[in-house]
Amino acid sequence: MIVVSFHTPGLYERESARLVKSLRRFPIRHDVQRIESRGDWYDNTAHKPIYILDRLLTHRETVLWIDADAVVRADPSVLENLPGCMAFARWHGQLLTGTMLFKYDAPSIDLLQQWIEYNASRVAAGTREGQGQKNLAALLDESRSTVLNNAIVEMELRWCWIFDLHTDEFPDVKPAIEHLQASRESHWYTDSECYLLDNRIERVKQLDGTNDDHGDKLLH
Repeated sequence: MIVVSFHTPGLYERESARLVKSLRRFPIRHDVQRIESRGDWYDNTAHKPIYILDRLLTHRETVLWIDADAVVRADPSVLENLPGCMAFARWHGQLLTGTMLFKYDAPSIDLLQQWIEYNASRVAAGTREGQGQKNLAALLDESRSTVLNNAIVEMELRWCWIFDLHTDEFPDVKPAIEHLQASRESHWYTDSECYLLDNRIERVKQLDGTNDDHGDKLLH
């Protein structure tokens, strides 16, 4: 199994450097690349299934996608032992795409191709939003393929952990892959939502400057 990800120049380049440092703590290979921006956040998000499919066909083995703005805190190689062909986490029924497992097999390739085509059809219909998580969730909901649905298993939420929201709800769970939500730095917030950006800024300071909450010095 190999971990794959990409980042665009700027903010996500710094995020990716943190991800790579965290991966080097474990005996797992990674293929994390810098790509030029495809235009904006929507276009870059739409590139995710294209990139994953390319890496899957290139490496010809199981790939674990991890968003660039994450840190790995447990050895992810154990995920290769999951049954099925693909694995995603869900939170209150919502599909999460920050961490995704694709084995090198026909169902995985088929789903990635369908995701790419679904995104293109939505753009052609005038909708650029949702080309990542939202469109994949809609595609799976609309799919009537028993083979495809049976090929997907659910991974534990701790492998796709939103650093503050999930910790608030499940304080006793130790995250394995912590997602730091860098997109919050480019969003506008109401006064009642500003805490989301504040949480992000504080957590990054903790990780980059001091020991984390579990006593592991992730980046030094």
